[in-house]
Amino acid sequence: MVSKKKKINNKNSIQFISKEENIFCEPKIIDSSLNLKEIENTISILMKNPKLCVSLLIAALGHHHILIAGEPGVGKSFGLQKIYQFLDPLNEIEMIDVKLIHFVSSHVARPFRSPHHSATPAALIGGSSLKPGEVSLAHKGVLFLDELSEFSSSSLESLREPLDSGEVFISRSGGHIRYPAQFLLCATTNPCSCGYLFSKIKSCRCNPKESRKYLQKLSGPLLDRFCLQVWIDSPIESNEIDIFSAYLIELNSQKKIKFFSENFLDIKKKYNDLKKQNKKLSEIEKYLMMNERYCSLSLRGQKKIYNIAFSFYCLFNEIEINKLFVESVMSFRELDKMFLQRNIF
Repeated sequence: MVSKKKKINNKNSIQFISKEENIFCEPKIIDSSLNLKEIENTISILMKNPKLCVSLLIAALGHHHILIAGEPGVGKSFGLQKIYQFLDPLNEIEMIDVKLIHFVSSHVARPFRSPHHSATPAALIGGSSLKPGEVSLAHKGVLFLDELSEFSSSSLESLREPLDSGEVFISRSGGHIRYPAQFLLCATTNPCSCGYLFSKIKSCRCNPKESRKYLQKLSGPLLDRFCLQVWIDSPIESNEIDIFSAYLIELNSQKKIKFFSENFLDIKKKYNDLKKQNKKLSEIEKYLMMNERYCSLSLRGQKKIYNIAFSFYCLFNEIEINKLFVESVMSFRELDKMFLQRNIF
């Protein structure tokens, strides 16, 4: 039963919500107050795989959507569930939005939604009774999709519009409503059913047709909406370590993770101001335009690479901006190249 409509002036707020509505799964609210000691401990835990650690820090710093792929057991799901440790607490306006969607009056923190891969498009976007879907329940928080390729193609494609617009417009015979849907999308996937398609240690047991069908669920336009597309190996070969992971490994060996954590907190507080007035933006763009793979990307892909390159510069400002810097940045967006190549089967 739909409750009486309420008009709300806040553009980012929902127009109405029913108190008796059944949500697809109970809201999971996690305390995300930034704490130096917690950040330091989380980084120390994630240092078992430095590239994964760097990816999460950059995703949290610039609010970049992230997809992690790799063999089973490399720590994809475990790592991504730690990302809320790096997120700011809600401000007053964000807290109002979250309270309206979840219909609670007590103190709330950033939502962390993790729907099962059997979730339908209606469960993700919103149902026939005009209830908010998972994308709206994750507003101002994290939408965590584990085993992305196990979701149906229709469910995955339904995410494209809210990822671009930051809102969902549901129109049904019973009425219509606009919900906010500004969330951080974090996802993991295996490259095939057995998980060893690109493995260097085990051979893939899947039929090539099955592997192709498995990867085809992740369309090019959907992959393009992920800023960070990271392949995680275990163990990592020393000759394949990017300069950012190498920098973090060196700091860890020198027992300077606390210093790095303090720097992360400081950068996060002034990140938006740095982006408005930074002289390094033109230098970053110059070296990006010299990269052949960057120039071959779509305009959306280029914009996302540009944004994550700036995030890398902010967090690792002691590293010089040059061709190696750009190549290392590009190594954090390689799944579209891996998954869409034609000669892997």
